[in-house]
Amino acid sequence: MGRNDQWSEKELKEAFFKMVYTLGLWISFMMVTIFLGVGKDWGFFDSTHVHAWQHILFFAWLVIIIPILLWVTIIKIWKLDALFKSSFKKGKK
Repeated sequence: MGRNDQWSEKELKEAFFKMVYTLGLWISFMMVTIFLGVGKDWGFFDSTHVHAWQHILFFAWLVIIIPILLWVTIIKIWKLDALFKSSFKKGKK
C-alpha cells in the first residue's frame, strides 16, 4: 500500500471493527487465564491448596480455547482463508 491509496469510510470502519473485536477477544482470554492461573494458583503445580482437577481444568482450558480463538480470529473475523486459497490458486496457473 502506497501513500496515495484511498480507503473508503466503510473499509475503515470494517477494519477498525475487526481490530477492536480481535483485541477484545484476546484480552478477555488473557484476563481470564491470568486470573485463574496466577490469581487462583491453578497454573502452578507447587501450590498445596489447589486440587489436581483444578490444574487439569486450567490446562484443558488453555489447550481447547487457544485453537478456537485462533480459528475465530483468522477464519471468521479476518477471513484470511479466502486470501490463502486465492494465492494458492494463482500459483498453480
